[in-house]
Amino acid sequence: MGLFNSLYTGASGMLAQTRSTENISENIANTATVGYKRSDVSFNDLLQTQSRYSRNISGGVRGTEVQRVDQQGAIQQTTSTTNVSIAGNGLFIVRPNGDGVGELYFTRAGQFSPDAGGILRNTAGFVLYGYRTDTDGNAVGSGESGLVAVDLDAFDSAYYETSRIDASINIDSEEDAFDPHNLGTGQQLPLTGAGFDYSRSLTVYDSNGDSHNMRFEFRRTIGPMAHFTSNSVQDLERDNILVDDLSGPTPSITNGDQMVISDGTNTLAVDFVNTTADTSLNQAQTVEDMMDVINSFTNGAGEPVFLARLSSNNQLTVQAHNPTVTLDISGSSANVLAAGGFNFIQDPDGADYTYEPDYNITAPGAATAYPGQSDLPGFANTTSPNPYNWWEMTLVTQDDMGADVVVSQGLLNFNGDGSLNAVEDADGQSIMTINSGDLPFPSTTNISMNLSQITQLSGEYQTIELAQNGAPVGTRRSVEIRNNGMVYVNFTNDISLPAYLIPLAMFNNPNGLEHVDGTAFRIPADGSSGEVSIETAGTNGSGNINGSTLESSNVDIANEFGDLIVSQRVYSLNSQVIQAVNEMTQNLSQLKG
Repeated sequence: MGLFNSLYTGASGMLAQTRSTENISENIANTATVGYKRSDVSFNDLLQTQSRYSRNISGGVRGTEVQRVDQQGAIQQTTSTTNVSIAGNGLFIVRPNGDGVGELYFTRAGQFSPDAGGILRNTAGFVLYGYRTDTDGNAVGSGESGLVAVDLDAFDSAYYETSRIDASINIDSEEDAFDPHNLGTGQQLPLTGAGFDYSRSLTVYDSNGDSHNMRFEFRRTIGPMAHFTSNSVQDLERDNILVDDLSGPTPSITNGDQMVISDGTNTLAVDFVNTTADTSLNQAQTVEDMMDVINSFTNGAGEPVFLARLSSNNQLTVQAHNPTVTLDISGSSANVLAAGGFNFIQDPDGADYTYEPDYNITAPGAATAYPGQSDLPGFANTTSPNPYNWWEMTLVTQDDMGADVVVSQGLLNFNGDGSLNAVEDADGQSIMTINSGDLPFPSTTNISMNLSQITQLSGEYQTIELAQNGAPVGTRRSVEIRNNGMVYVNFTNDISLPAYLIPLAMFNNPNGLEHVDGTAFRIPADGSSGEVSIETAGTNGSGNINGSTLESSNVDIANEFGDLIVSQRVYSLNSQVIQAVNEMTQNLSQLKG
């Protein structure tokens, strides 16, 4: 029996090396196959047990295939934006079809491209599966049940409705201010019918992706605080004599007349004299004297109460510092109020000499001058805002007939350093909200406008940036899988939209997966690979996904040829054993008793 056992042993050795050679040939044949995972043949001996003597007798050798799925192949750069590779652990999840039905397969072959229906398939025809995402790139599914085919057909076109506007604009601090009391028809704020000092337009997009023009108009104004303005027979100059001067701008004012200004708490009486004035005694002979007296008047806390200035039209304007008070000059001498005096324009809302604030900035909801003021950020300083730096901002668009529609209108105030006097949010931004209901076109979202970079500095008007985040309808131009496994669809309108997130399949023993055609694997019936765990790339031990790359096979040609030589040699030796035993058995058969 010993000779026959030797025959079986030699035959098993030849069979094992045949299997090894077959395995080596498959590895070599797939050296250039993307994502291919080599396998080895592991050898172990076989024993036969002779029970009578309890003696082990050699039964030969057995070759067992061992997959090397967990061994990394080289990563190579490609020009295709839908090629993708994995550096580290994990496999792509695929199916033979895109209907979401059937067994899951797993592969490292990442040579994907859209088919005629827009579905991403690799060169073996397997469909790539992942999770749909929202517009922020967050996956909307999880686990195996959340997986869907990466189908680009749903992304043939895209647009963005405008939801944010960013503005960086400087408006000229040297601009003359509109006085609503002194327009063609005396009025209060807003500056109805007044031209604008500066305007810029921006294209925005509605909920259908259609474009609309939005115009931003800026008008410098005297401000919302109570004020009154002269309308004397001549323009006022600082050195003009105001008293007993029949050829001057105020021929009616005589020695001893008074101008009395009251804000309800503080009262100033300016005494007009026809000699050199002592302004410390509230006396005035010239325009300069009168303005000095008014501007130096303070309350009990030492704070200025009134502001007097000459406008660009050489008219005297007196304004309250406190934005909530009412000014009253009705106690002034008749000569001061007369046509030959300062001829102060009466308050437009009452045709009298009691002047209320045009707009109460401390309680905007209580006034109607600017219903859109609540759209703007609140004023950070409402007690002592800079009285010189007030602007009216108006947003205008058009309706279906092309007629102008005021979307929002309100006041802006700037600090002495040119920065906006506005409340900031947690990000340090001053946000205006353009309500969708105020827009004359289809809109599903409010528009946030960042006003933080609007300044009032000396120099020319300048628009540094006026941008928005909307986009018109565009068609699909290209697709790319980025390094984080996110599938982005790029459109002709320059929108780049996250569409799918590609996860990775993880196994406790990936080498236990069952190999199938197409450089893919599936979970074997015996479960030797372990259960699948689906992870986001780069988490929980999974590898990183690299876009525009492919993983080469992990075959090492030098090692394979080395193993081939060994297999060939061992096969030859086993065949020689069989040949020797054959000769020995022939010799044995020729023996005669």
